[in-house]
Amino acid sequence: MRIEDLVRLDHRELDELYAAERALLVPRGVYRGWHLCWVPRRDDAPRWIDPVLTVGFRWMPFGIDFDRGSWFFGHTAIALGRFRMEEGASRWRPGRTMRLHYDMSKLPRRVRAWLYDEVKPLEDGLCLGLGGLNVAGRGGERFYFALTRRG
Repeated sequence: MRIEDLVRLDHRELDELYAAERALLVPRGVYRGWHLCWVPRRDDAPRWIDPVLTVGFRWMPFGIDFDRGSWFFGHTAIALGRFRMEEGASRWRPGRTMRLHYDMSKLPRRVRAWLYDEVKPLEDGLCLGLGGLNVAGRGGERFYFALTRRG
């Protein structure tokens, strides 16, 4: 599978791909991020975060440095959102995934409390992710993104 294939999928197809069981490879290295699509929002889902997510993940270049455990925006030197990663059950879809927790980040406490993401490695150098809010159960997931290893 290639990034070009992921970009063509709608949210239902991405749901199926994300939920498919596969061996989880722990991603290493620096990855470029690609916003794929918004997850249809439930009526009770919080809307206050939508403008922030649009700017940060739709308009700006972003990525993840798995070796440093941080997100970056624009350039790898602008690292924000340090995380710890663990394998476990997805909060939002059936199956296992790599969960990104931000409790150890130096971001403001309130911001750290809102953040939660998941990354499902599809193959070496390509991951599918769900970005969202730290909310248990369905409703916290906001958008699908892809990650492609740089260099």
